[in-house]
Amino acid sequence: MPSSGRLTLDSAASYAIRVQGYLDSSWSERMGGVDIQAGQRADGAPETVLSGVFQDQAALAGALNLLYDLGLPLLAVERLHDSQPESGSASAMVGMASSAQSQQVGDATNQMADGGS
Repeated sequence: MPSSGRLTLDSAASYAIRVQGYLDSSWSERMGGVDIQAGQRADGAPETVLSGVFQDQAALAGALNLLYDLGLPLLAVERLHDSQPESGSASAMVGMASSAQSQQVGDATNQMADGGS
């Protein structure tokens, strides 16, 4: 699809997603290779930033739904830039398969139970 510089529902784009709470970097592979950086805000609250290229708006919505299912409150979603990944670069794109989501939610529940509140 030719890029007109305008975002559409089916165009790939880079996003940064900030959530309150801690998400381990091991989730990166499960979420299609996004970069996950966990830290603390100035007030000491834990915060995680996920950044990467999402193949379309459905993939972005899938990631947001998964974060919701994990109980991580959304702080911000920001589109980073207009560049499009190369069409053959599947590793640069984030896709959410609904069958994998239920397994991820179960794994997260176990991790959260092991890690405390």
